[in-house]
Amino acid sequence: PQKVYETIKMARKLLPDGTHIRLHTHETAGVSVACYLAALEAGCKDENVNLMPLILDAVRAYATEGEICGVMRKVFGEYQAHTTL
Repeated sequence: PQKVYETIKMARKLLPDGTHIRLHTHETAGVSVACYLAALEAGCKDENVNLMPLILDAVRAYATEGEICGVMRKVFGEYQAHTTL
C-alpha cells in the first residue's frame, strides 16, 4: 500500500492537471483493499483530484465505509461544531 501511495503521488506531480489515474490490482494476499485505500489517501491530499472514482474503486474491492471514512478523516480531519452559549 505504501508503494501505491507513493506511485500515485509521484504520478500526480508528473502528469498534467485533470489527468485521471486508475489503479488496477489483483486480490493477492488480501492487499487490494489496502492498495485502494492508499490510492484514496494520495488522492485526498491533492485538491484537484475527483475522489468519487477512488471511493468507488475502494468499494468495489470491498473496503468498508468505516475504512474509507477513516482515510478521509486522517487527511481532512473531523468536523467539530462550534457552539457558543
